[in-house]
This record gives sequence, C-alpha cells and structure tokens, in this order.
Amino acid sequence: VQSGSTIGVEAACQRKPVVEYANYVVFGNWERQTGSREYPLVGMQAAEQIYADPVELSHLLKVFRPGGGRLWNQEKVFPKPAERGAAVKAIVSALQELCR
Repeated sequence: VQSGSTIGVEAACQRKPVVEYANYVVFGNWERQTGSREYPLVGMQAAEQIYADPVELSHLLKVFRPGGGRLWNQEKVFPKPAERGAAVKAIVSALQELCR
C-alpha cells in the first residue's frame, strides 16, 4: 500500500500486489497537477487504486488474496528479462553509444 511512489513500481516488478492509496484531498491535488485522478501504475493496470476515506477492509482483502489484484498485468507491463545480465548489457550498450 503506497501513494504514487517508485516503491509501487519495485513491488510490481516483484509481482507483489500494489495498492495506490490516498484520500480525496490528495487525489484532488494529483488531478490538478496531472489532469488525471489515476496514478500511472493504475493506468497500466499494474495496481489497484483506492479513494476511500476510510479504506474498506473488504477491498484490501480482495486485492491481497492469492491471485487477486492486477498481478496478471504486472508481468505484461514489467516483463522479466529473457536472460541473466540483460539489464547490465543494456546499460553497457547505452553507455557505449553515448561515448561515441
């Protein structure tokens, strides 16, 4: 459970349920800043968003039950590399390209 943080991205990459939570005031501020009432992970369907003040326990239980939430889409949005070391190879390649 978090609110518009990179912690949610890290959790989604690890296939953990992510709940984007804030009260109506926070979401109102977010909407004024971005034009959307939806956090990016929610738009990608990799997290659930809760507006409630207070949060209903039944909704949290639905998200955190085994197989619940948006785990199916986390794999699509944040795929695991096909081979070990793929991220390091991509970083090295990008740095080499910048040095040319």
